[in-house]
Amino acid sequence: MSSDVKPFVAPTSYPSPPSNTGYQNPRPEASQKPNPIFPWESDQAAPSRVFYEDAQQQSQEQPTLPSLDTSASKMSETSASRTSAE
Repeated sequence: MSSDVKPFVAPTSYPSPPSNTGYQNPRPEASQKPNPIFPWESDQAAPSRVFYEDAQQQSQEQPTLPSLDTSASKMSETSASRTSAE
């Protein structure tokens, strides 16, 4: 597993497939949305996924929320009180 912690950023475009092969690449056809089979397919909720670039742009536009204080002194006090309570 990689030790890289940066999120994956997809390239803006991918190279086109090679054209000098014996195989003919299928042409994309205009597709229509199939008729719903299940009742819940006709009334679907909007996707809730979040893309990194969009979240980064929104965080620049909106002010940041205050973070929790996780300083070492408070954490050591908490662990000391736990050991004394036992």
